[in-house]
Amino acid sequence: MFSFDAIMIDTHCHLNDSAYTEDLDDVINRAKKAGISKILIPGTEEADLDDMLRICRQYKGFTYPAIGLHPENINDNYKKQLDILHYIFEQYNDWIAIGEIGLDYHFDKTFVNQQQDALQVQLEWARETQLPVMIHSRDATADMQSILIEAAKWGNQGVLHCFSGSYETASRYLDYGWKLGIGGVLTFKNSKLSEVLAKLPLTSLVLETDGPYLAPTPHRGERNESSYIPLIVEKLAQIYNTTPQEVEQITDCTAKELFRIE
Repeated sequence: MFSFDAIMIDTHCHLNDSAYTEDLDDVINRAKKAGISKILIPGTEEADLDDMLRICRQYKGFTYPAIGLHPENINDNYKKQLDILHYIFEQYNDWIAIGEIGLDYHFDKTFVNQQQDALQVQLEWARETQLPVMIHSRDATADMQSILIEAAKWGNQGVLHCFSGSYETASRYLDYGWKLGIGGVLTFKNSKLSEVLAKLPLTSLVLETDGPYLAPTPHRGERNESSYIPLIVEKLAQIYNTTPQEVEQITDCTAKELFRIE
Protein backbone atom coordinates (compact mmCIF):
# COMPACT_ATOMS: atom_id res chain seq x y z
CA MET A 1 0.00 0.00 0.00
CA PHE A 2 1.34 3.45 -0.87
CA SER A 3 2.33 5.91 1.81
CA PHE A 4 1.93 9.68 1.54
CA ASP A 5 0.07 12.50 3.22
CA ALA A 6 -3.25 11.65 1.59
CA ILE A 7 -6.60 13.28 2.19
CA MET A 8 -9.36 10.97 1.02
CA ILE A 9 -13.11 11.02 1.62
CA ASP A 10 -15.09 7.82 2.13
CA THR A 11 -18.40 8.95 0.69
CA HIS A 12 -20.38 5.90 1.84
CA CYS A 13 -19.70 3.86 4.99
CA HIS A 14 -22.32 2.46 7.40
CA LEU A 15 -20.39 3.23 10.58
CA ASN A 16 -23.55 2.79 12.64
CA ASP A 17 -23.76 -0.87 11.62
CA SER A 18 -23.41 -3.34 14.48
CA ALA A 19 -20.27 -4.70 12.79
CA TYR A 20 -18.40 -1.68 14.19
CA THR A 21 -19.88 -1.61 17.69
CA GLU A 22 -16.99 -3.23 19.51
CA ASP A 23 -14.08 -1.29 18.00
CA LEU A 24 -15.38 1.92 16.43
CA ASP A 25 -12.58 4.02 17.93
CA ASP A 26 -10.01 1.72 16.35
CA VAL A 27 -11.81 1.86 13.00
CA ILE A 28 -11.80 5.66 13.09
CA ASN A 29 -8.16 5.83 14.12
CA ARG A 30 -7.09 3.43 11.36
CA ALA A 31 -9.01 5.52 8.85
CA LYS A 32 -7.26 8.70 9.93
CA LYS A 33 -3.88 6.99 9.88
CA ALA A 34 -4.59 5.78 6.32
CA GLY A 35 -5.25 9.36 5.20
CA ILE A 36 -9.03 9.51 5.36
CA SER A 37 -10.24 13.02 6.17
CA LYS A 38 -14.00 12.45 6.24
CA ILE A 39 -16.53 9.62 6.33
CA LEU A 40 -20.11 10.11 5.13
CA ILE A 41 -22.69 7.85 6.78
CA PRO A 42 -25.82 6.99 4.73
CA GLY A 43 -29.18 6.51 6.40
CA THR A 44 -31.39 3.54 5.56
CA GLU A 45 -34.38 3.86 7.92
CA GLU A 46 -35.58 5.68 11.02
CA ALA A 47 -34.22 2.99 13.35
CA ASP A 48 -30.58 3.67 12.45
CA LEU A 49 -30.61 7.43 13.01
CA ASP A 50 -29.99 7.58 16.76
CA ASP A 51 -26.73 5.67 16.47
CA MET A 52 -25.71 7.62 13.37
CA LEU A 53 -26.25 11.01 14.99
CA ARG A 54 -24.49 9.87 18.16
CA ILE A 55 -21.45 8.85 16.09
CA CYS A 56 -21.51 12.14 14.21
CA ARG A 57 -21.55 14.06 17.50
CA GLN A 58 -18.75 11.93 18.91
CA TYR A 59 -16.56 12.35 15.83
CA LYS A 60 -17.77 15.79 14.78
CA GLY A 61 -15.91 17.19 11.79
CA PHE A 62 -14.85 13.72 10.67
CA THR A 63 -18.19 11.93 10.23
CA TYR A 64 -21.24 13.37 8.47
CA PRO A 65 -24.85 12.06 8.41
CA ALA A 66 -27.27 11.47 5.55
CA ILE A 67 -30.94 10.53 5.86
CA GLY A 68 -33.08 8.30 3.69
CA LEU A 69 -35.28 5.25 3.34
CA HIS A 70 -33.42 2.41 1.63
CA PRO A 71 -35.48 0.58 -1.02
CA GLU A 72 -35.05 -2.75 0.77
CA ASN A 73 -36.80 -1.22 3.79
CA ILE A 74 -39.89 -0.18 1.85
CA ASN A 75 -43.16 -2.00 2.43
CA ASP A 76 -46.89 -1.24 2.65
CA ASN A 77 -46.13 1.11 5.54
CA TYR A 78 -43.64 3.22 3.58
CA LYS A 79 -45.63 6.47 3.66
CA LYS A 80 -45.67 6.46 7.44
CA GLN A 81 -41.94 5.72 7.44
CA LEU A 82 -41.35 8.65 5.10
CA ASP A 83 -43.43 10.95 7.30
CA ILE A 84 -41.33 10.04 10.35
CA LEU A 85 -38.08 10.51 8.45
CA HIS A 86 -39.20 13.86 7.07
CA TYR A 87 -40.08 15.09 10.55
CA ILE A 88 -36.60 14.10 11.80
CA PHE A 89 -35.05 15.59 8.68
CA GLU A 90 -36.59 18.96 9.48
CA GLN A 91 -35.38 18.91 13.10
CA TYR A 92 -31.69 18.62 12.23
CA ASN A 93 -29.66 20.97 10.04
CA ASP A 94 -26.42 19.09 9.44
CA TRP A 95 -27.47 16.47 6.86
CA ILE A 96 -24.83 16.04 4.19
CA ALA A 97 -27.18 14.30 1.72
CA ILE A 98 -30.44 12.46 1.17
CA GLY A 99 -29.66 8.77 1.03
CA GLU A 100 -29.32 5.93 0.77
CA ILE A 101 -32.36 5.94 -1.52
CA GLY A 102 -33.22 4.22 -4.77
CA LEU A 103 -34.56 1.06 -6.37
CA ASP A 104 -33.75 -2.59 -5.70
CA TYR A 105 -35.51 -5.32 -7.69
CA HIS A 106 -32.94 -8.02 -6.93
CA PHE A 107 -34.72 -10.18 -4.36
CA ASP A 108 -38.32 -9.00 -4.46
CA LYS A 109 -40.48 -6.92 -6.82
CA THR A 110 -43.51 -6.82 -4.55
CA PHE A 111 -43.06 -3.13 -3.75
CA VAL A 112 -41.74 -1.77 -7.03
CA ASN A 113 -44.37 0.97 -7.25
CA GLN A 114 -43.84 1.92 -3.63
CA GLN A 115 -40.07 2.07 -4.17
CA GLN A 116 -40.51 4.38 -7.13
CA ASP A 117 -42.89 6.64 -5.24
CA ALA A 118 -40.59 6.78 -2.19
CA LEU A 119 -37.65 7.64 -4.43
CA GLN A 120 -39.57 10.50 -6.04
CA VAL A 121 -40.64 11.85 -2.64
CA GLN A 122 -37.08 11.84 -1.35
CA LEU A 123 -35.73 13.39 -4.54
CA GLU A 124 -38.18 16.21 -3.87
CA TRP A 125 -36.75 16.64 -0.36
CA ALA A 126 -33.34 16.97 -1.95
CA ARG A 127 -34.57 19.53 -4.48
CA GLU A 128 -36.22 21.62 -1.78
CA THR A 129 -33.04 21.72 0.30
CA GLN A 130 -30.50 21.58 -2.56
CA LEU A 131 -28.87 18.51 -1.03
CA PRO A 132 -27.19 15.83 -3.14
CA VAL A 133 -28.52 12.27 -3.11
CA MET A 134 -26.89 8.88 -2.54
CA ILE A 135 -28.52 6.49 -5.00
CA HIS A 136 -28.83 2.70 -4.59
CA SER A 137 -29.68 0.87 -7.82
CA ARG A 138 -29.73 -2.89 -8.22
CA ASP A 139 -31.36 -4.74 -11.12
CA ALA A 140 -33.38 -1.62 -11.88
CA THR A 141 -31.26 0.21 -14.46
CA ALA A 142 -33.96 1.18 -16.95
CA ASP A 143 -36.35 2.58 -14.35
CA MET A 144 -33.54 4.28 -12.45
CA GLN A 145 -32.14 5.99 -15.52
CA SER A 146 -35.56 7.25 -16.51
CA ILE A 147 -36.14 8.71 -13.04
CA LEU A 148 -32.68 10.22 -12.55
CA ILE A 149 -32.44 11.77 -16.00
CA GLU A 150 -35.71 13.58 -15.35
CA ALA A 151 -34.64 14.43 -11.79
CA ALA A 152 -31.42 16.02 -13.06
CA LYS A 153 -33.47 18.33 -15.26
CA TRP A 154 -35.20 19.55 -12.10
CA GLY A 155 -31.94 20.15 -10.26
CA ASN A 156 -31.12 16.90 -8.48
CA GLN A 157 -27.50 15.82 -8.33
CA GLY A 158 -25.67 13.05 -6.54
CA VAL A 159 -23.81 9.79 -6.76
CA LEU A 160 -24.66 6.33 -8.07
CA HIS A 161 -23.43 4.46 -5.02
CA CYS A 162 -21.45 1.25 -5.57
CA PHE A 163 -21.54 1.58 -9.35
CA SER A 164 -20.65 -1.56 -11.29
CA GLY A 165 -22.63 -1.15 -14.50
CA SER A 166 -21.74 -0.88 -18.18
CA TYR A 167 -20.01 1.93 -20.03
CA GLU A 168 -23.28 2.79 -21.76
CA THR A 169 -25.10 3.04 -18.44
CA ALA A 170 -22.33 5.13 -16.90
CA SER A 171 -22.21 7.48 -19.86
CA ARG A 172 -25.94 8.15 -19.65
CA TYR A 173 -25.63 9.11 -16.00
CA LEU A 174 -22.58 11.29 -16.56
CA ASP A 175 -24.30 13.11 -19.42
CA TYR A 176 -26.78 14.41 -16.84
CA GLY A 177 -24.23 15.33 -14.19
CA TRP A 178 -24.36 12.30 -11.91
CA LYS A 179 -21.20 10.95 -10.26
CA LEU A 180 -20.18 7.33 -9.72
CA GLY A 181 -19.22 5.86 -6.35
CA ILE A 182 -16.32 3.41 -6.72
CA GLY A 183 -15.35 0.90 -4.06
CA GLY A 184 -14.07 -2.61 -3.46
CA VAL A 185 -15.80 -4.21 -6.44
CA LEU A 186 -13.20 -2.53 -8.63
CA THR A 187 -10.53 -4.85 -7.19
CA PHE A 188 -12.44 -8.12 -7.57
CA LYS A 189 -10.81 -10.64 -9.89
CA ASN A 190 -13.78 -11.05 -12.22
CA SER A 191 -14.91 -7.43 -12.19
CA LYS A 192 -15.21 -5.68 -15.57
CA LEU A 193 -15.36 -2.28 -13.92
CA SER A 194 -11.74 -1.42 -14.76
CA GLU A 195 -12.53 -1.61 -18.47
CA VAL A 196 -15.54 0.65 -18.01
CA LEU A 197 -13.75 3.27 -15.95
CA ALA A 198 -10.82 3.44 -18.37
CA LYS A 199 -13.21 5.10 -20.84
CA LEU A 200 -14.58 7.59 -18.30
CA PRO A 201 -13.07 10.76 -16.80
CA LEU A 202 -11.54 10.41 -13.36
CA THR A 203 -13.38 13.62 -12.42
CA SER A 204 -16.66 11.67 -12.54
CA LEU A 205 -15.70 9.39 -9.65
CA VAL A 206 -15.83 9.53 -5.86
CA LEU A 207 -14.35 7.00 -3.43
CA GLU A 208 -16.39 4.81 -1.09
CA THR A 209 -16.27 1.58 0.87
CA ASP A 210 -19.92 0.65 1.55
CA GLY A 211 -18.45 -0.70 4.78
CA PRO A 212 -18.94 -3.10 6.40
CA TYR A 213 -19.72 -4.70 3.01
CA LEU A 214 -17.71 -5.34 -0.17
CA ALA A 215 -14.17 -5.21 1.21
CA PRO A 216 -11.55 -4.90 -1.54
CA THR A 217 -9.01 -7.54 -2.43
CA PRO A 218 -7.00 -8.81 -0.50
CA HIS A 219 -9.58 -8.36 2.28
CA ARG A 220 -12.55 -9.72 0.33
CA GLY A 221 -14.92 -11.57 2.66
CA GLU A 222 -13.76 -9.60 5.69
CA ARG A 223 -15.44 -6.60 7.29
CA ASN A 224 -14.79 -3.55 5.16
CA GLU A 225 -13.62 -0.25 6.64
CA SER A 226 -12.44 3.16 5.49
CA SER A 227 -8.76 2.41 6.01
CA TYR A 228 -9.00 0.21 2.89
CA ILE A 229 -9.75 3.18 0.63
CA PRO A 230 -6.06 3.44 -0.44
CA LEU A 231 -6.45 0.05 -2.14
CA ILE A 232 -9.13 1.59 -4.35
CA VAL A 233 -6.92 4.59 -5.04
CA GLU A 234 -4.04 2.32 -6.05
CA LYS A 235 -6.24 0.46 -8.52
CA LEU A 236 -7.57 3.71 -10.00
CA ALA A 237 -4.02 5.01 -10.39
CA GLN A 238 -3.19 1.93 -12.45
CA ILE A 239 -6.30 2.32 -14.61
CA TYR A 240 -5.66 6.01 -15.32
CA ASN A 241 -1.87 5.64 -15.59
CA THR A 242 -1.29 8.30 -12.98
CA THR A 243 -0.16 8.63 -9.38
CA PRO A 244 -2.18 7.78 -6.27
CA GLN A 245 -1.70 11.41 -5.24
CA GLU A 246 -3.47 12.67 -8.34
CA VAL A 247 -6.33 10.20 -7.90
CA GLU A 248 -6.73 11.35 -4.31
CA GLN A 249 -6.67 15.02 -5.23
CA ILE A 250 -9.18 14.71 -8.07
CA THR A 251 -11.66 12.48 -6.22
CA ASP A 252 -11.32 14.64 -3.10
CA CYS A 253 -12.18 17.75 -5.11
CA THR A 254 -15.17 16.02 -6.73
CA ALA A 255 -16.52 14.79 -3.39
CA LYS A 256 -16.12 18.18 -1.72
CA GLU A 257 -17.88 19.93 -4.57
CA LEU A 258 -20.73 17.42 -4.69
CA PHE A 259 -21.36 17.28 -0.94
CA ARG A 260 -20.39 20.92 -0.29
CA ILE A 261 -17.85 20.20 2.42
CA GLU A 262 -14.44 21.72 3.13
